[in-house]
Amino acid sequence: MAKNKNMKSKNQLKQQHALLLDLVKQGKDEIAIASFEEYSVEELEQLLDFCWEDKVGIDLYKIFLNCRKKKMNKLFIFNEENIKAILHIDQQLKSSCQQLKKEAEREFPRLIERKKAKEDEWFFTWLSGLIKINAGEPFLEIALSFQEKLLSFSVALGSDNLDNDKINKLPLFDFTTNYAQSLEINNELESHHIGYAFYKLFSESYLSLQDIIEIVGIRVDINSFYSFTTYAKFHSKNI
Repeated sequence: MAKNKNMKSKNQLKQQHALLLDLVKQGKDEIAIASFEEYSVEELEQLLDFCWEDKVGIDLYKIFLNCRKKKMNKLFIFNEENIKAILHIDQQLKSSCQQLKKEAEREFPRLIERKKAKEDEWFFTWLSGLIKINAGEPFLEIALSFQEKLLSFSVALGSDNLDNDKINKLPLFDFTTNYAQSLEINNELESHHIGYAFYKLFSESYLSLQDIIEIVGIRVDINSFYSFTTYAKFHSKNI
């Protein structure tokens, strides 16, 4: 992003960060948030560099991220190129969800067979899956780490057999519902089908629409955990 000629200096931003940090320490988050309107996206990104002192600093980091996201989304232009980019990422996320679902369904029989073979030892297990996003920018990777399990599922298996219905009923694997109208933006996506994963990523992560269409990698992980042993098997799929 091109640097704004009127952008505050690093020392000015550091001083203002200290003032904002004090406001957050005093529980005056609303006053701090209100003052963010004066900062450009570039300034907010620089302010992120000063936020690693303690828990309060991390809280301020999250506030900066959220403010940046709102500013970025206001600047986003819904032209033909950007709409195509949104639909491309949406399809990648849908494909990742479908792959994750297939992996989970393939894992069911193995878990049930293991349960039958280890009746005396069997106590509890669960199957979990996760879609991991590589956003490409270090500060966005940190932002994603705060919500590591945003696009994930977990199904427990106790005394009952795992049932595919438990997977089919999960929102992550609902490939029918169109979430285009649920996106809280003035957009031109209502005539397109938007999946749950894109909706969840846009609505609940710190990524702006511009960040999302610039995602550089999506990976699927599925894991089985057993409480009666330290055994844990990990599978990874690259989409």
